[in-house]
Amino acid sequence: MRHKPNVEDSVFNSSPQPAGAVGSGPLGESIRLRIDLVWCRRLPDFETSSDGSTTRMSYQVDFIATTGRDESNRVSSSLAQAGARLPRGRVQWDEILYLECFERSIIRAEIFTSMPRYLGTAYCSAADLLTRSEVKFIDEIGTDCTLRLSASTIHVLNDDAAECGHSMQTGSNLKVRVDPGITPGRPIACIANSLHVIMSQLSLLTEVFEQINAPFDVTSINCNAYYAQRKAYTAYRASLIHQACHPRVTRLIASMVPVMDVILPRASTYLKRRAEYIDEFMNQIF
Repeated sequence: MRHKPNVEDSVFNSSPQPAGAVGSGPLGESIRLRIDLVWCRRLPDFETSSDGSTTRMSYQVDFIATTGRDESNRVSSSLAQAGARLPRGRVQWDEILYLECFERSIIRAEIFTSMPRYLGTAYCSAADLLTRSEVKFIDEIGTDCTLRLSASTIHVLNDDAAECGHSMQTGSNLKVRVDPGITPGRPIACIANSLHVIMSQLSLLTEVFEQINAPFDVTSINCNAYYAQRKAYTAYRASLIHQACHPRVTRLIASMVPVMDVILPRASTYLKRRAEYIDEFMNQIF
């Protein structure tokens, strides 16, 4: 009789495979991004109210990323007005923002009016943002505007990295800062290790999608990747501080590891030929 492997045991006993330095978490090291916000074009200069009066528009840009300090970190620009001295449809900031995240965080950017009214969203990995000079916001009806920026990493002190939660990211070797008397047991270690692997694989999968030059809905795909990463990291943090978990939850999360192991090597070959399936592919993972 063929032996059926125990998924939970295999995950717990296997060594984690995080990319990056020893002791890094599923999303890599804590980093701080310096974002030089320049301008945005193709924006409405005025908004007309119901009584027919017009108001010159002002705009704000937000950046959100997963961090160890909390579920997510948000930084916001100041409100910048569409000025008469600027080209039509352009807003100028010339402002510097600092965003704490991880090396493999997926970053969500949003643009709002002062009303406030949501105008659009963009997604990219932290690594991708460092190589870009422009980010395109796309809304639900397909209109777009382009944000001009540059990004770089700045040094994070050890104390700052600890505050970002880096000391909590250790894979299966759980040396965790938790409340006195709470010791992560075998089921919790298994869940944390499973989620560690899943998030590492998801980051690699996102990198594959970014390399595929095909006409698919990038915003929808990256939106699913962003929320999958965010929810997985929230569960990962919870698994480090809770003592007990239902065995079904442990088995369910552990079962995702071999699924991701099967998906990743095929994504770079099959999906390059059948890029039209990537959107639905990410929907199913999410």
